[in-house]
Amino acid sequence: MEVSSNVWLATILVGGLLVALGNINYNSAKDRERGKSASEKALSILGEEFRRNLPRIKSARASLAGNSVPTVAFETTAWDVVSNSGLLTNLDPDTLSNVTRIYYLIGQAERYRSQILDLSIGVASALQSSQATRETYLGYLRTTVDQLEPMLQTEIDRSAKKPGVG
Repeated sequence: MEVSSNVWLATILVGGLLVALGNINYNSAKDRERGKSASEKALSILGEEFRRNLPRIKSARASLAGNSVPTVAFETTAWDVVSNSGLLTNLDPDTLSNVTRIYYLIGQAERYRSQILDLSIGVASALQSSQATRETYLGYLRTTVDQLEPMLQTEIDRSAKKPGVG
């Protein structure tokens, strides 16, 4: 049986097309796998920071119950590194939303804590309305801690359920 050169040319073209498509898809899949792995490692690092921040939240709650200012700041170092590196791009949207919401609330809590400290010992403490303003910020901080604690616990529990994470 003799095969014409046109059939061989078509075979070569189809084969070349398949190789090109395979190469493109292989590289895309490999990049996706690397990104997912990096995101899981980043989430693992954040999980450690979550675990260290949970006792700080409980301590802050105890201080706030006594109408005093929490003295220990929340940790955000891992978040600063991870969020600026683009490692979270392949997380599922729900997890990414929860993590960013947690760190937004941590940032809010730190701003309120800073404001309360300024109103307690800074120049602003000499103002006539400083006590009322301090009470307002204490209320804001209580609300923020109340929102933050269950979210943080949920993410800690979620990371404990995932194999290889946390």
